[in-house]
Amino acid sequence: MPDYPKYYLDFSLPPHFDHLPRPEQGRVLLHFFLEAAKEKLPGLRRITCEYLGENDSWEGATWCYYAEYQEDKLTPRTMEVEILDPGTAEHLDSFVATWVSDEHPGWENNDGGYGQVEIDLTHLTIKLEHNTVHKEITTDSYTLIGETDDEATC
Repeated sequence: MPDYPKYYLDFSLPPHFDHLPRPEQGRVLLHFFLEAAKEKLPGLRRITCEYLGENDSWEGATWCYYAEYQEDKLTPRTMEVEILDPGTAEHLDSFVATWVSDEHPGWENNDGGYGQVEIDLTHLTIKLEHNTVHKEITTDSYTLIGETDDEATC
């Protein structure tokens, strides 16, 4: 992972966030990130959550958050995002995990998968891109020299 400067994001999602329907969760996330952008980082354009999981569970999944912002008209920048409020971090992780599991049930089994959720504040969209990993093993067996039951009369 490149060594990006850190952006500390400090806001709290409502406690009932996990119980909202997914489209409403998306609207809440867009609202909160837009407010954070206005107050703390005016050039904020995109928040990306990258995840990597394997071995039959989300436990031990790797989570990385990045922010893309525009300092000036020519220079997009990337920062690592650290979410200071533990409840908000849990809500975001749960939002991503539930969405991925609903769209790709059982993806974390065996070889797992990886992907990202992108919250685009310019286009007001939230997009999931997921990759499921499958290792395929094919076994072929060949006999070059040998006897069969019909030929065993020597």
